[in-house]
Amino acid sequence: MHLFEFNDHPSVPVAVRKTLLEQLESCNTIFRPYYRQVSEAVLSHASESDAKMIVELGAGTAPLSKLMAEDAGSEGIRLVACDLFPDKAAYRELETRYPDKVTGMEDPVDFGQPRRWPPSTVLVLCAAMHHVPSQLRPAVIEALSASADQVMVFEPVRKTALSMFFVLFGVFPPLLLPLCYLHKPGRLRRLLWCWLLPVVPVMTLWDALVGCLRQWNDHDWQEAFAESSSGQRKPVVNSAVHSQVVTW
Repeated sequence: MHLFEFNDHPSVPVAVRKTLLEQLESCNTIFRPYYRQVSEAVLSHASESDAKMIVELGAGTAPLSKLMAEDAGSEGIRLVACDLFPDKAAYRELETRYPDKVTGMEDPVDFGQPRRWPPSTVLVLCAAMHHVPSQLRPAVIEALSASADQVMVFEPVRKTALSMFFVLFGVFPPLLLPLCYLHKPGRLRRLLWCWLLPVVPVMTLWDALVGCLRQWNDHDWQEAFAESSSGQRKPVVNSAVHSQVVTW
């Protein structure tokens, strides 16, 4: 059963979705340096494989593209941000700041559909794969494999009791979001949805727990590749206490 997650549905009001994405970014940058760890891992892989393009799929507000654009290690690499629900304003801002590095795709991009990217491209999904129902993931793996020669999947949580305990503390970042992002536009929006009508903290906690329940273990990934008909490509799965990385 694929449990409901608020971030999955286009029916969520734009203002609420924007606030949800901001709190996810704050949680993984201010309270936990997860996005920086991921961006460094991606750039290290790109350097080793001589990649010319890195595509952040399911990018949301494109936090990885932003961090990689700031990193000197991304020189000579084109960074592309895209999403099924693209944050056009965030992408335009990145393009303005880094015109020679970043491209934001304003049309929706569904990573579940094959799309042939240029040679020497690394596709990156961060906290995105678990949104795909389990029965559809073998087909998505096949689509990703047909789209580029290198794919990296990062998940910030796992399906363990310890990981689910950790995410309970995720209710605090949205409560602190109006203060943490006081310097950014959208102050009244955050005040409304985080404090006056605190639906975002509740939605965040629910999505975090569901995100844990949706995760795969190492054996699940191996089975999915066996079903996906992805040729000779085999996944390398590295699982930590509270995160997982899968590359192929």
